[in-house]
Formats: sequence, C-alpha cells, structure tokens
Amino acid sequence: MSPSINRLIFTVLGVLAITAQTANAQPYAYVPNANGNDVSVIDTATKTVVSTISVGSLPASVVVNYAGSRAYIINFGGANVSVIDTATNTVIATIPVGNNPEFAAVTRDGTKVFVTNRSSNNVSVIDTATNTVTSTITVGSGPVGVTITPDGNFAYVANSGGSVSVVDVNTNLVVATIPVAGNPWGIAASPAGSKVYVANASGNTISVIDTNTNTVLTSIVVGSNPYSVNLNGNGSRAYVVNSSSNTLSVIDTALDTTIATVPVGSSPFGVTVNPADNSIYVANTLSNNVMVVDGATNTVTDTIPVGTNPYAFGVFIQQQVKYANLAIRTRGPNNVNVKNVARVNIVVDNYGPDSASNAIVAISTNGPASAFKLTAAAGWTCALDAANPAAANFLCADGSALNVGDRPEFVLAFTAPASMASTTLNIGVGISSDASDGKVDNNSTNHSIFVNAIRTIQPPQNPTASKR
Repeated sequence: MSPSINRLIFTVLGVLAITAQTANAQPYAYVPNANGNDVSVIDTATKTVVSTISVGSLPASVVVNYAGSRAYIINFGGANVSVIDTATNTVIATIPVGNNPEFAAVTRDGTKVFVTNRSSNNVSVIDTATNTVTSTITVGSGPVGVTITPDGNFAYVANSGGSVSVVDVNTNLVVATIPVAGNPWGIAASPAGSKVYVANASGNTISVIDTNTNTVLTSIVVGSNPYSVNLNGNGSRAYVVNSSSNTLSVIDTALDTTIATVPVGSSPFGVTVNPADNSIYVANTLSNNVMVVDGATNTVTDTIPVGTNPYAFGVFIQQQVKYANLAIRTRGPNNVNVKNVARVNIVVDNYGPDSASNAIVAISTNGPASAFKLTAAAGWTCALDAANPAAANFLCADGSALNVGDRPEFVLAFTAPASMASTTLNIGVGISSDASDGKVDNNSTNHSIFVNAIRTIQPPQNPTASKR
C-alpha cells in the first residue's frame, strides 16, 4: 500500500479517536472490603449495594473484564484470586498466585489476567479459559500496580522499590525498566496508549511515562500519599486518590497539570471512572463507603455505604469497551485493458461481538478521480476526499453503526485511461471505527482499523492485441 493511502486511513482514525463517544448502559461496581473478606456489589444506576459476596482473605484489589462477565478479586492475605461470575454473583474459582498479591489487570479480549505479587517480586499470568497460572514473570522490587496498554501488547508494572517494568504480553519477557522515584504504586495507561500515569505513594506526585520511548516525561504534584490513579474513557482526565489528604486530584492530561482537588472520605485508596456517565467512584477505606463524584462539576453527589475497609485498588467497574472484528473482502480482475471498464467489489464484514460505531471506509488509489465511479453500499454515503478532490480517494460513512453480521458492499468502477497504459494501479481499502470500540487489527497498533491493499490492476504494456 502506498504511503498516501496509509496517511489517509490513519488520519481518519485520528479524528475518530478524538471525537467519538460510546453510549453504555449503567454497569455494576465490585468493591472488595479488606477486613470483611467480602465484596460489595453496587448497582451504579440506583447507587445501592445489591449483593455481598464472600471471597478470600484480605481482598484489596479487583479488576472486572471488559465483557463484564467476570470480576477477579485479589486476596492479599490469601495468596490467591477469587473469580466471580457476575451473572450469578458467585465465586466460581479460586486461583493460587504468589505472596501478597496486590493489583491485577486484564487484557481487552479477556484471555489473560496479570497479577502482581508484592512479596514474591513477580507477576502471575492467569489463563482465564482454564483459570490457571500459565507463567510467572520476575519484575522489580515490590511490584504493586499493573496496567495493560489498549493494544494489548505491553503490561506496565509499578514496582514500589523505585521502577516500572515493561512486559511484552506476547512473550512474557521484561523488555524495559524505567526508574521512577517516590514509591510507585498505582498505575494506569491512557486510552490512546501513548502515556502511562504512575502514582508515587511517598513522592506525592504522578509520573507520566511516554510509552514510545519508555521515559518519564514529567512529574505532576498531587496530594499526600497518592495510591491509585485511573483515567476517564476519552483520556482527557486522570483521577488520583490521596490517602493522607482525603482528597481526589483531577488532572488535565492535555496539560498534565492538576486542575481540581475534591474533598472525599477518610483514607481513599481506590478510584475508578464509570464509563456510562463519566462519574468517579472513590473507595474510602476508613469511612467504609464509596463516594460518587460528578465528572463535570467535580463535586460529590452520592455516598454509598459498603463493607469494612474497602481498599478497591484497580478497576472495580466494568469499562465496557466494545470491539468489532472487522475485515475486508474483494473480488475483481487483476488486469484491465486500457479504456476498458473493470469493477472491483469491496465487501466489509463485522464478525462482532459488538457493533462498530462511527465506521468509516477509506478507498484510495493512485489514479485520477475522473477514471473512477464509486457506488456506495446501502445506507452509506461516499464522497471524494475534500483535501484532494482530483485524486480518487473516497471516504464512506455509515448512517449509524456497522452491526454484527452486516456486510455492506461497495462497487468501484474503473476505466483505464491511456495515460496508465504502462502503470500499475494500486487500490487500497481500510475500515476504522472509533477508539472506544477497542479492537485492534493484526498489523497495526491502532484501534479498530483494518488496512489491506486490495489488489493490483496492471494494464498491459500494449493495449492492442496483436493479430496473426
């Protein structure tokens, strides 16, 4: 595929990643209560506890998978993980891990859970299909927080001894170690995957790591003893709980500065953003409650009593990142005689499990626009790229969403001009959906974009067949 085709499609993706939002139903929150050895289940629509589930010893952390089907409770005192089936709110498995497990992160496809073992200086990798540990990765001293980049390629582990380990998720190897001062604890990757935010518990700062270079970009001053950090769905805000200040710090991630400080309960340790309404849930350990903060006004709107000493490290609300498995199929001739008309049929598939919101198909060629006619699929609108109307670069958008099982078909008709008699015609097609769909393709680190060169159409060198 030519560089111009790549630029066109990746530009489309960039716009979507910035502007698109996904509407979600109200999810449930799973709050582990360390001294109660149980989990409070909060219906975020009614702001009430609807169930209490007994788990292991000293549950301090939790991660809910993106499908919302499982909650993984990290039992610090039990050296194991309780697996909750969220449909029944029952424990269906208990998985032994290392000593003093602290945090967990789950891959977006839900196939792996990474658990940090603070006293073992390693990370247990759980296969969620079998609920067994399949690998143990040695990292730095006192690993606590862990986050996985949205593309699923790297896990960043905050080692309280003073570093962040970067683990290749595909090989389970440590590929980089980043020095970070101030007792690194909580950690969270931005939705775009370009930054990682590290809460330094004794440094009263947040370190911002550039994931392209694996270096610390800047340090942000927050409150006293920040233990947890999480970001909202579009990555515009990072939220930090300061356990000794009893406050929530709000960070503008474009500027990487603190823009608000919100008083919360006593000794807050856990913080998670509800993706349905961008409200912030803060677990106050000594107040035995969870406070809900309005993300628009930065004020506390609700206080929900839970169990005894809710630490709730990690992502305790289902993030509901949807994804669509997109593919492109084509058919048409490989050779076109000059001045003859050829047709290439382009079929886009969504294999699910979720619809692709704000889907855009980009069709780009190295031929002149005058040589092409594009017939759009039903319900789609296609137009020449306004930035270069003389070139045959088309952008096609659907009316709402590319649903699971939809197979829109586009027909690109081409009349080979004499000027291209000895030129190879390149046709490239890509499809993207907004970043909140969360699926990545097989050859790119970008969300929901599948770029494939369709075919090469080669007009013969001599368009007139010789006669014998």
